[in-house]
Amino acid sequence: MTDDVSDSGSGEPTRRTGGRSAGATRRSFVKTIGAGALASGLGGGAAGVAAAQSGEMHRLELDLRDLPELSTGHYEGWAIFGEEKVSTGTFSAGGMHSFEVDRDLSAADRIAITIEPDDDPSEAPSGVVVLAGELKDGVADLSFPVDFTDVSGSYILATPTDGQESHETSGVWFLDPSGDGPSASLDLPELPGGWTYEGWVVHEGQPISTGRFDDPAMADDSAAYAGDETSPPPFPGADLIQNAPEGLEFPTDLTDGSSKVVVSVEPDIDGTDPTGPAPFSIKPLAGSVPADGTDHVSYDLDRKTDTLPSGTAMAASEPAPGEKHRLEVDLTNLPDLSTGHYEGWAIFGEEKVSTGTFSTGGAHAFEVDRDLSEADAVVVTIEPDDDPSEAPSGVVVLAGPVHNNVAALRFPVDLWGAQGSYILATPTDGPDSHETSGVWFLEPGEDGPSASLDLPELPGGWTYEGWVVHEGQPISTGRFDDPAMGDDSAAYAGDENSPPPFPGADLIQDAPDGLSFPTDLTDGSSKVVVSVEPDVDGTDPTGPAPFSIKPLAGSIPADGTDHTGYDLAQQMGTVPLGTARIKGDGSPAVPTVGVELADAEVGTSGTATASIVLSEAPDGLSGFEVDVSLGDPSVASIAGASYPEGYGPTADPQIADDGSSVSLEAADGTEMVQPGDADVELATVELTAESGGETDVAVAVQGIQAENGSPMATATTGGVLSVTAVEPIEGALPTDPDGDGLYEDLNGNGEVDFDDVVRYFKHMDEPVVTDHVAAYDYNGNGGIDYDDVVELFAET
Repeated sequence: MTDDVSDSGSGEPTRRTGGRSAGATRRSFVKTIGAGALASGLGGGAAGVAAAQSGEMHRLELDLRDLPELSTGHYEGWAIFGEEKVSTGTFSAGGMHSFEVDRDLSAADRIAITIEPDDDPSEAPSGVVVLAGELKDGVADLSFPVDFTDVSGSYILATPTDGQESHETSGVWFLDPSGDGPSASLDLPELPGGWTYEGWVVHEGQPISTGRFDDPAMADDSAAYAGDETSPPPFPGADLIQNAPEGLEFPTDLTDGSSKVVVSVEPDIDGTDPTGPAPFSIKPLAGSVPADGTDHVSYDLDRKTDTLPSGTAMAASEPAPGEKHRLEVDLTNLPDLSTGHYEGWAIFGEEKVSTGTFSTGGAHAFEVDRDLSEADAVVVTIEPDDDPSEAPSGVVVLAGPVHNNVAALRFPVDLWGAQGSYILATPTDGPDSHETSGVWFLEPGEDGPSASLDLPELPGGWTYEGWVVHEGQPISTGRFDDPAMGDDSAAYAGDENSPPPFPGADLIQDAPDGLSFPTDLTDGSSKVVVSVEPDVDGTDPTGPAPFSIKPLAGSIPADGTDHTGYDLAQQMGTVPLGTARIKGDGSPAVPTVGVELADAEVGTSGTATASIVLSEAPDGLSGFEVDVSLGDPSVASIAGASYPEGYGPTADPQIADDGSSVSLEAADGTEMVQPGDADVELATVELTAESGGETDVAVAVQGIQAENGSPMATATTGGVLSVTAVEPIEGALPTDPDGDGLYEDLNGNGEVDFDDVVRYFKHMDEPVVTDHVAAYDYNGNGGIDYDDVVELFAET
């Protein structure tokens, strides 16, 4: 459990007026279950605890957020059937959990999570309910049983038990000194049984309890550090005068610039905290003590509802015999296979279940006689034709873990860091002979050659392959796993010398049909490519042509010279990705909150708009609270966010200082969203590209409510933003149609045409082109000139 508190405090002393700060109109739209409802559901003793019933096993899936790990005590799940409570299992921290119960959970009224003491002598729940929610259509939105939306409070520095004006900044009291006499300064809701409030001072990094209390208008239960001069006031608080904990000295000075004041919510079982003496994670109020703070002046505490736990519970049964579950996949950059085929797999631990085969990317749907919501991951492999084995080949082209019945599928290796170069040379053909008829992936140096490719290690089932594209025909230079070792081919090598121990090839003899060796690769149209190829026991199930994943490529300069290094450009637009969605009676269908990118690929100075969309609102919408975050803020940042016209009241979007996330909260006070509406836009987020690369754009739902105020269970799907090495020209982002590292398609229509030549000619002297020479240097001479216009025209 953490004892830290976020820095927050008053810059200047302020008197508490009883009103709220600038955020007064902000409201939380996450409903909670009242204490009375919980008391009726969890009250009673062992007589209310149900025994397991024999028969069909049912599963409870928990996804719990902001629930801290317990060093003492443990959490326990409960399914509530009227007055009966059925334990679903125990655990020690939040996150994902799955339990099997011999009881039909779909008939339960609610799901609750309690905190239980270690060596618990009772089979009944403790009553310390940390999360609970009504089960509806097999799904329960879980929340803490008290609403802290309107909490507020303040404190003063004072030491009333130590006499007049003595060590006054060594004590904290939750009282308001204004008026005819002191009054309570904390506005806190009444807590249900099993919980109590506790005040804290965090000083020199150590949490110090000021005491526990139920009523902020009455004294707390502790005076452990008080002085001996006078009695303490009848309010929560503490003087830190004597009996200091180990490592501290009392009296002290809390205006040291690092001390903090916290009010937490603590578990309480008959006066004992089952989680130990440290502060629990729920801290509705907190603030920093000002470094220039003075005694007997009120300082406001900040509301900290982000410390509240939340979660989702999903009840699912084993599918009936013959019941079909549906897997829908949407796959991008997955090429059509002329030989071999793709196969989908649902992974259940060590078990792999085939979901079906297909031959190209795009959208596919498969029905499987298995509850796919139990799967750990979804995987797509490449399999050989006439596959003799029912097991997957191991050539995993896409994979992703299943979360809320959705899997974001990615190639299993991150190729963003790939870089490299090549030289022209023919070392197997003797000195100074046909030197521009060979390509080698090495870097010449005074001390000897070294590897010139920086590539990540590939998993089993994949290997790298070098290629030269000459006169329109791809020629393999050989396959390799390690760029610092030789490849597997010397098919076209000369007979004079042995090849160097690096990937590459001399094109000296045994030319393929239609070509003549030796040749001249500086003909102005030849290219060099490094691809990622499938490999099943040394055989490529997709055939001899290059596979679509080509992390590095570049054109050979028309004026290229031998033994000179030429850089290869990164080609991340060739890497496949996709999404898998699971549907079936064993996993209740819920609306999805997703990220929709208007432009999934932008240039290095470009912007993109991400729409946050609710797939459907079957019971309308009263409000929502969601967070949007970026996986890699070095690639892009969040510049702004807004809500569609018609929502209200709304909270100002809260953007993190580094632009990595934004919190959004709004109500639909005008009932703009009606029951049954689909594709409901909740907000838009503006993204600014920072550098080349790829970043996930994720959404996390803190709470969504239907029109009647009931919680709405949802799943989430994210998006991926790619930032390319070029910038838009006349509003269009250029593309690289053939994957050679050169961006010939300037108008972004997917092909090279005369309009591209016109745009290039108009903008060839402007930074949108001159700042990206490697992308627009069609003749390979290292600059932008009129010969590039001629080269581009020749490709139309």
